[in-house]
Parts: sequence; C-alpha cells; structure tokens
Amino acid sequence: MKLQKTTILIIAILAISGISAAVLISSDGNENEGLITITDDAGQVFAFDGPVSKIAVSNSTAAAMIEILGQEDRIVAIDQETKNISGGDYNNVVSFGSYNAPSGDIILQSGASVLICKSGSRTLTNETELTNMGIDVIRLDCFGKTMLNGMEQLVKLLGGSARERADMYLAFYEPIISEIKGIDTDNSDDKNFLFMFTSMKKPYSISSELGRITESITGENALRAMRDNSTTVTSNISQEKIFDYDQDYGIDVIILRSAARDAGVTTAYATYVGISSFYANLRAVGTGDVYIIDTEVLSGPLDFIGYVCIAKAMGLTTSLDPDSLLEEFNEMFGLEIPERDYLYRAYASNNIVSIV
Repeated sequence: MKLQKTTILIIAILAISGISAAVLISSDGNENEGLITITDDAGQVFAFDGPVSKIAVSNSTAAAMIEILGQEDRIVAIDQETKNISGGDYNNVVSFGSYNAPSGDIILQSGASVLICKSGSRTLTNETELTNMGIDVIRLDCFGKTMLNGMEQLVKLLGGSARERADMYLAFYEPIISEIKGIDTDNSDDKNFLFMFTSMKKPYSISSELGRITESITGENALRAMRDNSTTVTSNISQEKIFDYDQDYGIDVIILRSAARDAGVTTAYATYVGISSFYANLRAVGTGDVYIIDTEVLSGPLDFIGYVCIAKAMGLTTSLDPDSLLEEFNEMFGLEIPERDYLYRAYASNNIVSIV
C-alpha cells in the first residue's frame, strides 16, 4: 500500500495549568490523531498516514537495525558502500550511488520516498535537491546515545513485527550493558586511557561518544587531567602535551579504533606509531598495553560486543564472551553475522595477538 505523507503545518503548544500539549494540524486544517509521527536525530518531525512500505537507506548502522527488526525487505534502494560491506545481503537492491550524494531519481524509481541517513558526520551534500523532489530525508544514526531512540523511530515508521523484535533486542541488549557497567565497583585502581581515532590520527575527546562509554565502564580519559575542553569528537590537545603528561604521570592503556581484521590490525598499529614520535614513545607502547578494537562493534546494534572488548582492554574480568554472545544473537534474530576476532593486543608491530 502506497502511503501518503501528511504535512504538518502547525505544531501548537498549548499551556493548560502549566502542562504543555502538542497538537498536530494537517493540511486540511483538522487535527490528526491517527498519524504516525517520527522525530529524527536532528529534531525534525515527520508525519505519515501509516507504516512506510518502501525506504531508501544511506546508513549502514540503520540498515543493520532494520534487519534486526525483521524489516529488511522494506529497503528498496541503498548506497553503494553499504551494499559492498553487507556480504551480499542487498545484491538485489538497487544502488543509488554514494552515501552523501544519492540519486533522487533512482530513489523515486525504486518506489521509495523516504531516505534514512546519518545526522552528523557523513552528511548529505544534496539534501535540498532531494527534499524538492518530494523525498523525506530522515536522520537516524542508530548508534551511540541515540541508537535506542533511533530504533524506536524505526519501529513506528515500519510497523509490522518491528515492535516485537525491538522488545527482543532490548531484552538481550540491556542486561549485557548493565553487567559490563556493573563490573567495576572499586574505582581506586581505575586505569586511565587514550582512545585513538586511528584514521583521524587524533584521540577521542572527553565529550566523544567512545570516551564517555569507556568512562561509564571504568577508568578515566587521560585527556581529562590535561583539561581537554574540546567539544568536537576528537581532541585538540597537542601530541607534545600528551607525551609530557605521559612522562610525568603515565597513560595506562591506549585503545585504537580500526577495521580490526586481517591486514587492518597491522595497518592500524603502524598508522598509530607512525603519527609521530610522541605517540610512538608513550609508555603503553613499550609495555604492550595498546589494544585494537574492530570499528564495527564500537557503534551500532553490535556495540554490546564493543562494551565487552573495552572492559577487557581496560583490564576488567568478565565471563561474557563475544563469540557466544554473537551466536546467541544470531539464533535469536535469525541472522548469520560471521564470527571473527574483535579485540587485539599489540606488544609490537610484529607481535599483535588476538584476545577475543
């Protein structure tokens, strides 16, 4: 069934006895109480007459979440990068080109008039063109602090069995996160860390998602003691200042985010030590306390594995095993995500050992 978008012309905020209520007014001037309303990660509100049967996606983590919700058959157009890394899942789905400049003509020809894309990085360069063509551009990251909200928006947008499967995901996901965050009960021996965005050749700032996640598990971002006030994902603290701090106080653990598989592990370590002599000579390099974690499990629906990897890299003990978790996850959702190594410890460039 082709669904018609209902344009919201007015969002009236009524203050009655100190309580605010939002009333949606449709294009015919009447209140619409049966609308499906979606609020994306950019705060934009969209309204539809019912679940959307065909969508285009330019965000691999959103595509993964849609698959978990059992609604992957709704994806009728996808960006080429996501198609390439999907392992053949979308061989029969049309590609609309690059993730940041999708072809509106191809999207419309596929039967879709909704595009799911990321909200921050990797943004679109032709959004105005797409919206002028009648395509709703909905920004849902489906990773980090907005991941579960993104899932809830997709549940409303897609309908069907999505609600049931979302509840299954929450029942699986939340106990794992709670267990990992509950391991560390004595903060007196917490380690500090430097979490490197290897491809950017900079450390994650204290305000970054991965910096905050790691601190929620255990330890402290070493940049905090250096009075990092960066509001961006990566820190502006100089390499020399980081080196000087390490010489005076020490940085216990260095974590590298990278495509940690096959040659990617060696490349990640070589990239890190090659950034500068300051980074190459931090104490953790000499003591073999450099860890490499697969980028795929550090954001998106599989980040429960990332939580386990971070805990292990920070020296915490947990009985949770990534392979066992993934096997259970695959069985629960009828998926075939392949098992592989996710966490490595680098003692030297020629001595990188898989841990889990």
